Amino acid sequence: MHRRLTVAAVAVAAALLAGAPPAAAHVELESSDPAQGAALSSAPSAVTLTFSGPVAANPESVRVTAPDGSAWRVSDVEASGSVVTAAVVAAGPAGVHGLAYRVTSDDGHIVTGTIRFTLARPAPTTPPSTTAPATTATITTATITTGAPTTTSAAPVSVATPSAPAEDTEDGGGLPAWFWVLFSAVLVWGALWLFRARRS
Repeated sequence: MHRRLTVAAVAVAAALLAGAPPAAAHVELESSDPAQGAALSSAPSAVTLTFSGPVAANPESVRVTAPDGSAWRVSDVEASGSVVTAAVVAAGPAGVHGLAYRVTSDDGHIVTGTIRFTLARPAPTTPPSTTAPATTATITTATITTGAPTTTSAAPVSVATPSAPAEDTEDGGGLPAWFWVLFSAVLVWGALWLFRARRS
């Protein structure tokens, strides 16, 4: 009797286990770009993570670290269903880099991991900004004509005034010129008078 009860209990337990639904599997990473162990000739401008189920992400869900510990700049982290994408800007030297992720599945399970890939070239560096030397500008003074009247101050001009002609004097023993003119007129008048007297 006791043996029969034991067999019956085992049969019931087996039936219950057979009819129970399978335990739900946790979400895990299926693929990535760059892939695990990838060797890249140049740094990517974006990364993609594909999971086995829908996940939620935030700005801190994706991080990329260079061999020297430099952190890449990560922006625009977005989760669309089971795919997470992010824009990245490389930093640091060449070598093995780590792409770390941390997302949350629909059942609240935290999914984390790190993808290792090798970058053959160091990240491009931005050259330091240089200040161009100041150039000396030659300022040319220009005359600006405006509508307002302007007053021009002219320098005084010295005009030479012709001097009055000097009186024509002759050194005739100290006598003035008019005396000699009058004397000449008298002589001429006297000569004419004698000429007329002789003809008459």
